[in-house]
Amino acid sequence: MSMKPLRILLLEDSQMDAELIQAELQKEWGDRLYLLRVADREAFKEKLTAYHPDLVLSDYRLPGYDGLTALHDIEIMGLDIPFIIVTGTMDEETAAETIKSGAWDYVVKQRLYRLPAALNQALKMKAERDQKRRAEKELRESERRYRAIFENTGSATVIIEADTTISLANQKFVELSGYSREEIEGRMSWTQFVEPDWLERMREYHRKRRQSRDAAPRQYEFDFRDRSGRIRHILLTVDVIPGKEKSVASLLDVTARRELDERIRQAQKIEVVGQLAGGVAHDFNNLLTVISGYSDMILAEKELDPVMRQRVNQIRRAGERAQKLTNQLLAFSRKQMVQSESMDLNRVIRESMGMLFSLIGEDIKVELDLTDPIPSIIADPHQIEQILINLVVNARDAIREKGAAAESRCIRITTGLGVMLADANEEPPVAATGPAVVWTVEDTGMGMDKCTLSRIFEPFYTTKETGQGTGLGLASVFGIIRQNNADIRVISQPAKGSTFRVFWPAERGGEYTVPREPDHEADKGHETVLLVERDDDVRAFTREALEQAGYHVADARDGEGAMDLLADPSFSPRLMITDLKMPGIRGERLVKVARESRPGLQIIVTSGFFHNHDMAADVQDQNIFFVQKPYLMADLTSLIRRILGQDPNDISVDSLKPG
Repeated sequence: MSMKPLRILLLEDSQMDAELIQAELQKEWGDRLYLLRVADREAFKEKLTAYHPDLVLSDYRLPGYDGLTALHDIEIMGLDIPFIIVTGTMDEETAAETIKSGAWDYVVKQRLYRLPAALNQALKMKAERDQKRRAEKELRESERRYRAIFENTGSATVIIEADTTISLANQKFVELSGYSREEIEGRMSWTQFVEPDWLERMREYHRKRRQSRDAAPRQYEFDFRDRSGRIRHILLTVDVIPGKEKSVASLLDVTARRELDERIRQAQKIEVVGQLAGGVAHDFNNLLTVISGYSDMILAEKELDPVMRQRVNQIRRAGERAQKLTNQLLAFSRKQMVQSESMDLNRVIRESMGMLFSLIGEDIKVELDLTDPIPSIIADPHQIEQILINLVVNARDAIREKGAAAESRCIRITTGLGVMLADANEEPPVAATGPAVVWTVEDTGMGMDKCTLSRIFEPFYTTKETGQGTGLGLASVFGIIRQNNADIRVISQPAKGSTFRVFWPAERGGEYTVPREPDHEADKGHETVLLVERDDDVRAFTREALEQAGYHVADARDGEGAMDLLADPSFSPRLMITDLKMPGIRGERLVKVARESRPGLQIIVTSGFFHNHDMAADVQDQNIFFVQKPYLMADLTSLIRRILGQDPNDISVDSLKPG
């Protein structure tokens, strides 16, 4: 017997029947029974909300009203109250219709003794249903909290079923994979994202983990393939959900870190080899001093036998070749004696052409495209010649290795003005920032794959046959460039040739001009450009270069300054050029705000480290253009003219690739 008070709303037009019902119920609930009788629809609907009954008893037929209509009114009002019909007579068909309509039970008035049991059963069912609803509500709330945690975790996270189907994926995984949530959840297998070399190992780990959570590593790195086919290096943390045939996996993209680690490892390896090479070269020079010295002494003897003189000359020439090798080793190890001076790069290139023609041979065409005037640089002329010779010889060998027709054999040497920037991912930075004189050696040779490209500056690394090369040519180029705080970039593909582009800091204090044809007034700019650049030297130089090209330039050193300018309604730029890596408001955020506040604004983003950047998809899909640092000013101004002078959709993406 329940000890709680019971509030009952009785819809009954007969006072006598109401008294009989109350008397029967008091046998069960005594003074804990509170019964309120109403006889019409208006009063019934009013008391439903005012009286808050635990249960409703209703006659089946009343004057102008009936029990089924009353039940319908309760449903319309959105109330969940047990409803029992108490009627004088009811056949089985009517009783079934009543229950089907939503009544919890029915009792005929001739058997009121059944009423307490019917009420207890209804109240019990109501309590169970309320408990179930509370549990469902708590479950939904728990799921909501779990989903919020799942969505806002710091890594891409998925739930993987026993058959490897991904049943749940958060937004970070959606962004990592390149697929939509609808495409992933319940449709895609985890194995579709795993490189084949890793599949068997992962299956073995999973099998062991189900036997014992500590039987297999819970965290390790693997290769992940996204929608575009790009391979990412992922740090995976995975565990079995207790009591379920499911696993939860969290993925952290460590591609940039892995690449940086590899670059640091490579730099350390080259540094160690460089120290060894420098030490060997210095010791070897001592030996060469003796060999060459005694050779000269012997050759100075007037009565020397001709056969002996020829042999000693061979020794002397071998010593000279050995000395060139030691000079390359010293260049690589950055231990050469450098005698820097202010010089004109174009003059050095032109003066070297006679020697270069003899090295290249008549079967390869050489094209010169030197920009005049060009800022002077501070360098050792002999080192510049050494770089040029090694790059040209490398190009010659690549062309001959390809064996192409004579008309397609070409080496192109160009100079121009550009901007260089220290790589933010190198510690410490090795390249100076600011204006740069750029020269390029481009060939139509064999080209290189990624593996070869990653090793070309290693000392003693060569793709030539044994005895055909020392493997020190490009290594010495690299050493000289690092020694002078310059930079070198290489672009190459198999069978498509190679482009070596050297960025050498321009001499400070000179006048920097952007070369342009004076007769091409149509190419001259006049629009307003917003320049956002954190580096003071790069910003000042780029502004001056753009102004000389005819543009009106407003600049800002960070995102906050740029947003202040964009908030001014009187400021109407046609184009914004922004660095991506800035303190405070980063370039990505600035681009988003600019696109929202200035829908017609064209945008160029610049960066020294873009290939892993999150904005790659935006650059390809949303008419945001990209220029790789260090860049040529001629390339930048040409791109600006094309963007502002025609439909951006007509601009080839290939023309925006970094050079």
